[in-house]
Amino acid sequence: AKKVAFFPGSSLGNFAPDEALSFLKGVRSTVGNKGAMLIGVDLVKPLATLNAAYNDKQGITAQFNLNILRHLNALGKGNFNLDHFQHHAFFNAQKSRIEMHLISKYDQVVSLFGKRLSFKKEEAIITEYSYKFEPDSFAQFVRQAGFESEHCWTDKNHHFALFWLQAIWNKKATTGSSVAFKDRQAVW
Repeated sequence: AKKVAFFPGSSLGNFAPDEALSFLKGVRSTVGNKGAMLIGVDLVKPLATLNAAYNDKQGITAQFNLNILRHLNALGKGNFNLDHFQHHAFFNAQKSRIEMHLISKYDQVVSLFGKRLSFKKEEAIITEYSYKFEPDSFAQFVRQAGFESEHCWTDKNHHFALFWLQAIWNKKATTGSSVAFKDRQAVW
């Protein structure tokens, strides 16, 4: 029987490239030589679209990001003052990813898990990376894990894609170390 893995949404973009490759290799091993995978990924979008999503006027993403500190306070008996940090998100084009940070507004010392942590004014806590893909570069990337992209569906705006990946039998097809992003190379 053919095994098919299903990984919807765009969670793969939250993995570092080496972690994403390791995950995909594990899936490839699980589904076997006749297996396949249906996976969703977030595509590169115009900068204005990305900024509107990650720096929304309603502040929903900022509250989501700041909630990390609230959660740390609860888990680690911390004393982060959420008003002393500011949400900052931007698209790092060189790495093809959104970076979310919490920026300290002041020099401050907080406690967490019984330890004192010092933050300088404007020091950043990196809270999330969200990699964005181009369809062609993603197809090249999955070959390194032993998959062939057989079909790609996108929404009408090309913001999101679903890929049907078929296991490759040819071991040589899984070699390679770089993925193209538009007109540049990003080492993965």
